[in-house]
Amino acid sequence: MSAPEFRPIFRNIVKHDLPVWIHPIRGPQFSDYASEKASENEIWLPSAGRTSTACVTRLIFSGIYDELPSLKVITHHMGGMVPFYAGKIDLGFDQIFHGRTNENPWRARPA
Repeated sequence: MSAPEFRPIFRNIVKHDLPVWIHPIRGPQFSDYASEKASENEIWLPSAGRTSTACVTRLIFSGIYDELPSLKVITHHMGGMVPFYAGKIDLGFDQIFHGRTNENPWRARPA
């Protein structure tokens, strides 16, 4: 959904003031690890939180919300794991993109 070819669809959704509902899921044919050919023990089924987290995070970093600030996105289960991982995502990307791997940026923030 974060790929550039989907931008016209999102622009059209915003033009008509409609929400978009996302509920990504992966099937059993997608492995849990790169070295495997399929998901073992039906682990794919409870992975909806991980796929939602990836989807929402990719939308954020694609800049779509900057480009289309009135875009309304509805996610299932209150956003999957994103609300619970927000701090971890922020910390990780701050360290990755700003190269601060030896410090915790949350400590420097005002309380």
